[in-house]
Amino acid sequence: MNYMELHATEGISVQQVADFAGVHRSYFSNMFTTQVGLPPLKYMQRIRMDKAKQLLKDTDVTVTEIALSLGYPNLYSFTRAFKIYYKVPPIMMRRTSS
Repeated sequence: MNYMELHATEGISVQQVADFAGVHRSYFSNMFTTQVGLPPLKYMQRIRMDKAKQLLKDTDVTVTEIALSLGYPNLYSFTRAFKIYYKVPPIMMRRTSS
């Protein structure tokens, strides 16, 4: 999990994590889901969304800069993912925290 936490913002794949662990992707996914209670992709998404929320609340970094720093290809992709995850767009999260 440390590897995932360190590299989640780089947009790593489950295959890359499984390769790092030295196991087959499906085995890794099954074992991870059993142990953690979330599939690896959902876990990495949670790491990214938690970091985004923290940056929105605690910094003045632009939403675009946050999106790019978390491995999203553009603002639209980040905003869409954030809104699905938190049910509010990132700018609203920032406004309600100030």
